[in-house]
Amino acid sequence: LRKQEESYVDIRCHSNTQTKKLYALLSQFSYLMGNPSQIIPLDLIISKQESESDSPIDSHIPKFTYQFGSVNHINFPTESLNTRGILNKGQNRFMKIIGDKEFNDITSLNIDSDDENENEINNQLTEEDILTKKFFEQKMNDIYFKSIDERVIQLITDWKVNSTGLKASRCCAIIIINYSSQPIQLLNSIVREGKHIEFFNIQGIRRSALGFDKQSQIISPDGGVAVGLAYGHRPTIVDLAHVKVYIHSSAFNIQISTRPNGTTCEGLGGFKVGYIEKTLTEWWGKYVLLVS
Repeated sequence: LRKQEESYVDIRCHSNTQTKKLYALLSQFSYLMGNPSQIIPLDLIISKQESESDSPIDSHIPKFTYQFGSVNHINFPTESLNTRGILNKGQNRFMKIIGDKEFNDITSLNIDSDDENENEINNQLTEEDILTKKFFEQKMNDIYFKSIDERVIQLITDWKVNSTGLKASRCCAIIIINYSSQPIQLLNSIVREGKHIEFFNIQGIRRSALGFDKQSQIISPDGGVAVGLAYGHRPTIVDLAHVKVYIHSSAFNIQISTRPNGTTCEGLGGFKVGYIEKTLTEWWGKYVLLVS
């Protein structure tokens, strides 16, 4: 722990139980630390440890390494827009993720093969080819998730800039990452506080499919992503106009909120879920849920 600018304090824990209790306490007060978004929730750490011990080392999907929240500090340019304009602009961005030059540089290496031919191609690869392929798949995943993260912050920025003064209202963004091998369907979204939640079609990491299909409400497996923006009414003297949304799916039940300690998550049917980012300010919240 950082005590002063150039000094640290070591806290020794003599058992795994003590370590978990201490980390849970530090996590509870993460808002007092320098970068709260870097504090990974304890339930996700435990879930990751369990999944890593149960899963084979050579997984078909790259290890999840991107740190969500790392772009939260960026001030993206914006313009004057109404609510529908903000949502439409966000939708356009989410369908142009693969248009980024850096992403195109990597996908041009032809590692995004069709599923039908993938086994045949893999059988022809040398050990060096396989390692190179895995490296670029990992790189592609990191760029894809960073692009999603940037677009969500752009969406929140558009909302903040256009919801000030007498038009002020809160918003709450949710990013759901399906890192399992099964598709997940969103079954029901209930706005318990606020006005509305909008989900977006998301371009997938594979060029041939959507990461999230708004019509079918299905999140693709192996890295598919769904993004929703919930927003509220204008506050009054007697009502702070917070946002709270309950989302039920085939894999989980979650609740997101602009109130402190307002989030919950529960895995269903053998799926493991946990928040890998919880960022909350006075006027907006951003949450990232990882499902495996």
